[in-house]
Amino acid sequence: MAETYNYTDERGELLFQIVHSLPKCITVRQPGPRGWITGLHGCRLALYRLPQVMQASEVFIVEGEKDVEDLEQLGFVATCNPMGPKQWLPIYTEQLLGKRCYQILDPDLPGIEHGLIVGRALQEAGIEHYIMRLPRRVDVAAFADAACTAADLVGLMRQTVPFAASVDALLSELAMHYFVARRGR
Repeated sequence: MAETYNYTDERGELLFQIVHSLPKCITVRQPGPRGWITGLHGCRLALYRLPQVMQASEVFIVEGEKDVEDLEQLGFVATCNPMGPKQWLPIYTEQLLGKRCYQILDPDLPGIEHGLIVGRALQEAGIEHYIMRLPRRVDVAAFADAACTAADLVGLMRQTVPFAASVDALLSELAMHYFVARRGR
């Protein structure tokens, strides 16, 4: 079984695909003149669901394509960068200019690190953005699996904290993750 996620340009033209297959194998490919070309060499990069992002005034930023699709099922516009956490590039920040962004962080070490990277990039670009934490520190998939509704998410949006006001708490949480990881060795 494989899940394929199409990354497109603003007009919906396919730029590249991320293919997830079992066991935990990720392939990146782009269309070529004679079929698929593996990798992203020479390919224009874009956020997932870029056409929807370009039309929205509010956008959720999450860690993976499945999370984006879970939020779409609730009626929200969401996006992620390709290739997972800590792969944020300036082009993704540019694609969010003029938007109000809500980052939903995964509650693990890579999720917090990614949240800080994205948050700092958006802050430097002057993009209004907030940090959202889901109840019981779950990720988007667990939130969706728990049959939470759009109204539940809107209620959480009202409790968000601007990124600048949440940096100290995120850094403390990050330090705790590092401390626990080092003790476990």
